[in-house]
Amino acid sequence: MCPILTEPNLTTSTMYKKLLFPVLLFASLISYSQTYTEEIGSSGLPVAGGQIHDVIDYNNDGWEDVLYNNGNGSLKLYKNTAPGTFTDVTNDVGLGVINMGNNYGVISFDYNNDGFQDILVTRANNSGAIRLFKNNCGISFVDVSVAAGVSGNLNILGNPKTNDPIILVSDYDKDNDNDLIFTTFNSTTSLYSISVYINSN
Repeated sequence: MCPILTEPNLTTSTMYKKLLFPVLLFASLISYSQTYTEEIGSSGLPVAGGQIHDVIDYNNDGWEDVLYNNGNGSLKLYKNTAPGTFTDVTNDVGLGVINMGNNYGVISFDYNNDGFQDILVTRANNSGAIRLFKNNCGISFVDVSVAAGVSGNLNILGNPKTNDPIILVSDYDKDNDNDLIFTTFNSTTSLYSISVYINSN
């Protein structure tokens, strides 16, 4: 017959410790709990009528700014001027020239390794195109598409549901700069092909 195991007598100190542990655990969980409050109305960002394409600290001030499609094809840049407050600086930084219509995407990345995020705007399908905007030290942006060799009409493959362009920014050749990879469709031959734009910066 197996011996009957009994719990040893608990001292008063041990009992207090057993009771104190769950109390302290519960208190610590409460102290670290977080709540969220809807603040869009006071943020300076549009309440409706568009969508956020990307977040970018374009001036390296430590606050994330917002790239926003206002619903009619125009791209807007909202500068984070204080925690939770945004100001439209689109025209001030030279991005007021962007109107890509519908079904376009935005990717921010540092294409020339100067420490500032640049902006790549792409559109899919038959009217597909790429526009690259260089960040001038967080002060303004300039269209360098032609100089960078990424201009022209490109039938970039889009998401089958949203038609948003599918494009990958990656260091394809491991030379410490970002290259562009995407798929195009030839409507004449009905063939797909992969395009790789090597960054020779």
